[in-house]
Amino acid sequence: MGDKPLKVKYTFLYNIMRDRHATISKVMATSPLNISFRRALVDNKLLEYLNLVANISNVELVDGSDYFR
Repeated sequence: MGDKPLKVKYTFLYNIMRDRHATISKVMATSPLNISFRRALVDNKLLEYLNLVANISNVELVDGSDYFR
């Protein structure tokens, strides 16, 4: 999404994820999202998480290979 990987765009969230190898497909496979963190998300970090969720909720995943543009 965009010109940066999500782990760069959301560095703090990536650093506190329990599963750093999680894919967007795995996270979005369930409702609520299949993601957990080692710390509570409060204040700015909660807003950052909500921003991430808003961004990935518009992603439509399809079978096939990824490619760079």
